[in-house]
Amino acid sequence: MCLAGMLATDVLTLDEPIEKAVADLIETIKLGIAQIIQYGIKQKEFNPNTHPESTASALVAAIEESLILTQLFKDENTFKHVMDVILNRLL
Repeated sequence: MCLAGMLATDVLTLDEPIEKAVADLIETIKLGIAQIIQYGIKQKEFNPNTHPESTASALVAAIEESLILTQLFKDENTFKHVMDVILNRLL
């Protein structure tokens, strides 16, 4: 499970510097994913109607939640199924 995602679920109990560090890390991850999506669009590998920033946010949220559900239900297929849905939407 992603440490940033685990900490983000406890955002109301975190000290402000830790909260900011977690938010900054997740924002950095989202920006990196958005850049990869933009590159994929330019290379005609991804759907040209994809909005990189909102798709990156949705992707991070889906990954984090699927990791939580994978642990909760002890079913690794949960993560795989979520990723399959996301990749099918991008392509």
